[in-house]
Amino acid sequence: LEYLAGVVKGDGTLYYNKRAREYVVEIYDRDVEYAVILADMLRICGFNPHLRSYGSYYRVRVNSKEFYELIGEAIERLLQLPTVSFVRGLFDSDGTLYFDRRKRRPYPIVELGNSDSRVVNAAAVTLSSLGVRYSVKNYGGRFFKLVARGSNAVLFAKLVKPLHPVKFSPLFCLVSSSPPPKPAH
Repeated sequence: LEYLAGVVKGDGTLYYNKRAREYVVEIYDRDVEYAVILADMLRICGFNPHLRSYGSYYRVRVNSKEFYELIGEAIERLLQLPTVSFVRGLFDSDGTLYFDRRKRRPYPIVELGNSDSRVVNAAAVTLSSLGVRYSVKNYGGRFFKLVARGSNAVLFAKLVKPLHPVKFSPLFCLVSSSPPPKPAH
């Protein structure tokens, strides 16, 4: 549930549809494999998710008052007392990994950005407790970004262990000390 709370806070939405009298939790992602993973997690938790494509995105939707209330309460609690699972969900939804190739060797950089400062603060608290060094950038109070570089990006990957298939592959290379694949020209 903590992981799903992170994903919903990052790339999801919660709302009550008055006309249809339904409580809705939705998660959006571009990767169908990841959308299927999320739907499977929700089924294991006892909910009935609906998976649907919308252009270049996939939507996982749950119509459930119980899940709506459960996930909403979990998000608020985890923003105050974050866990590694919550941060994993946040990274899988709002994080990125890239390699600065201007250095002699590809230099890993992990970023987690959100317009809600509480999200970045929750990740910062968790990473501090794990010994990961980072910096936080504030873009005029409208957007916040946590950045871990080099060996701290590697430590992040080893400790947080993201599940998103698109993000897992380069992080796996990072943790296994293999150089990442060069981009095709």
